Amino acid sequence: MRSLSMVCVVWLDSCTEAGWMHDAEATMRVAEIKSVGWLLEDTETQVTLAQSVDWEGKTSERLTMPKSVVVSITVLRDARFP
Repeated sequence: MRSLSMVCVVWLDSCTEAGWMHDAEATMRVAEIKSVGWLLEDTETQVTLAQSVDWEGKTSERLTMPKSVVVSITVLRDARFP
């Protein structure tokens, strides 16, 4: 069995604005995103979450983000999987 932590990762993502406008009209800023999932990897360069874990311990719907955009990681609960 392996232990995994369900976490909430707060991270910064890029945003875009479309259409012609003057610079003073541009309002987009970096977006703060909150993603919840099972923490698979937390290294110096990246963080990987999985949305789901099945009865065999296989994971699905993984999200990997650069560590440089991560603001915080909060453990919500721990669980053991096959």
